[in-house]
Parts: sequence; C-alpha cells; structure tokens
Amino acid sequence: MEADTKTPLVSVIIPAYNVESYIEETILSVKNQTLSNWELIIVDDGSTDKTYAVICKTIESIRQHVTVLRQENRGQSAARNAGMQQAIGTYIYFLDSDDRLTKDALSVLCTTAERHNLDAVLFSAVAFADDMQAAGSEKDTRDRIAEYERYCDRKIEGLQISTGRNAFISMVNDGKYIPSVPFAFYKRSLLEDKRFVDGILFEDNLFTMEVLFDAKKIGIINEKLYERRIRSNSIMQMSIFDYTKRFTSRFVITDVFRRKLATIVDDDALYSALEKIYCDFVRMSAEDYQVLLDRNAESDISLDGYALNRAAITQFHAWYDGPVAMLHKQISLLQEKKKTAEEQNNEAQLKLSQIKKTWTYRIGLKITAIPRWLKRKLK
Repeated sequence: MEADTKTPLVSVIIPAYNVESYIEETILSVKNQTLSNWELIIVDDGSTDKTYAVICKTIESIRQHVTVLRQENRGQSAARNAGMQQAIGTYIYFLDSDDRLTKDALSVLCTTAERHNLDAVLFSAVAFADDMQAAGSEKDTRDRIAEYERYCDRKIEGLQISTGRNAFISMVNDGKYIPSVPFAFYKRSLLEDKRFVDGILFEDNLFTMEVLFDAKKIGIINEKLYERRIRSNSIMQMSIFDYTKRFTSRFVITDVFRRKLATIVDDDALYSALEKIYCDFVRMSAEDYQVLLDRNAESDISLDGYALNRAAITQFHAWYDGPVAMLHKQISLLQEKKKTAEEQNNEAQLKLSQIKKTWTYRIGLKITAIPRWLKRKLK
C-alpha cells in the first residue's frame, strides 16, 4: 500500500467494535470521497468477530495513508481518544463504523470551514435501513427512519455563523440540539485539550458541550452529508448491567453539567440552556435509578472511579427522595387500585358464571323467554 506523502487535510477516525457486516461499506465511503487529501485512522476496540480481518482486506486498495490500531475492548470513548492521538490532519472527523458519508461530504465540509475560517461545521443527515424489518415491521422501520431524519435535520437555510456558545443556546432553545459527534467537523486545534470521558455511555454529550463552549466561530449548514444506518433493535430486554451502566453514565454526565453550571456567571441565556440539558439528564438518571431500586440492584452502582463530588450524590438522593419518590408512590397507589379493581371484576365474573350454572337461573330463562322476545320485537 503506497502512502500519500502530502500532509492530510482531514483525519477521519473510525472506532470499530464487532461490525464485520458494515465496516467495509463505511471504509469505502471514505475511500470514494471527492476530496482526496485525507488520512484514515481505524481503531479496532477489541472486536471478537471478523471486524479486524475485514478492515485489513478493505484497506488494501486504499492509496492514502491508513493507520489501523488494535486495543483491548475499552469502549468508544477510548477508541476515539486513541485515534485523536494519532491524527495529524488540519481537521478531524469522527465516523461511526456502521454508517456512511455521502461522496462529497469531506469536500463540502473542508470548503466551508476553510472559506469562513471556522473552528467547526455542524451539518445534517439522512437515515436508511438494509432490512425493512429492522425495527420489527416495515411500518416501524419507516417510522424509525422518519424519526431519525427529523432528529438529524438542522432545519436552517444557507450557512449560519456564530460563536459556539451562541449556537449552543440557540439549538437548545429551538429544540434542535444534536450532540452526536458524527454530525460535526472540527478543526484539530480546537480539540487539543479535549477528550471523551472513558467508560461511559452517551459520551458525545460532554464532548460536544465542551467543544461548543470553547469554539470561537462555528458554522451550521443543512447539507445532508451523513447516512445513518437503522439496525435491528438489540436492547428490547435490558439487563441489570445495562441499567446500571446507563444510570452511572448519566449520573457522571449530570455531575459534570452541575459543576459546569457553577462556572457560568453573567450569562443567563447560557446558564438556562445548559440547565435544560442538566434537568433532562437528572430525570433520565432518576428513571434508571428507579428500575435498579425495583430490581433490588442499587448495590451494583459504583461511582468511585469517576472522582465525583460527594455533594452531587447527596444532592441527587435528596432530589430523588422528594418529588420523584412522591411521583412513584402515587403511581404505585394507582397500580394497586387497578389491581384491586381487576380482582373485583374477576370475582364478579366468577360469581356470574356460577349463577348461570344454577337451576334457578335456567328456569328463569325459560319463564322469561317469551317476554324478552316480545320486548325485542317491539323495539
């Protein structure tokens, strides 16, 4: 494989874990870009299937510089961080390993960023499914595609330029805040002190917030340059481990947001926007926490490795023991009332069934047969 000797304009980073069925298509979407001055960094995050073999086979035909890293399974954050350490391009782009770029994506993004000297460019996406039964049925899959495309649509005209903070405020207030990293294109200098938090889910939320808070000049376009794949839903039955991981991740993110809020002074609009995101994560944390309580799995929670402020945990428990606990108590009472009503209804049905079996009931039906027939006729 002959390497391109030019310094790459863009470093494309792909974290990959057990995606043997998709990774070739993802890599080829980079190979086929109209922009040729790029490097590709693929991080195999401890895959246990044929992902690494497919990667090696696919990159044989690529003449640009390609780096393939292998590491023990440590999660997407660690894989992206490893890729960033290797990147030398002027810009960095993170591509998910089961999705695709449109053919001119890098060209459009580079041209936009260079022409306007932007720290980052945010853009839109479309969705697709290889299997129209991916979401359970063809209708459900079409609905999922439509839902994704609504979420991924920036809904603006032309190019909007602002500071990262003003963009954050505007997107949150308009309900169009999309923290997903693959929908953004970054100048590498903006990310020099940025890292994804290791060991958590939903890591894009913290990374995107930090980037936007520091970006001096970003652009937002409604170009649909990314193709999001709808895959079969594999989390219909979530285990206690899943809920524990979700709670821990959301709680860690909540604590970072809480501490970030404390640093915002003299900017009510920014504070209010971040507070909205913070409250959403508190609510979602509480929902996962309730599941763990219902399943007697609270002891599975471990937060010691995240250097959390103990006041944050105390604050969460105080909040949970207040309005959320009252809400769950009310729900439990309603569920008890529903259960009692169902039991009473079952008892009534049983008594009615027993009555219908008696001779008295049968004789009564015979005696009243003619009057009931006449009543139906007269109606």
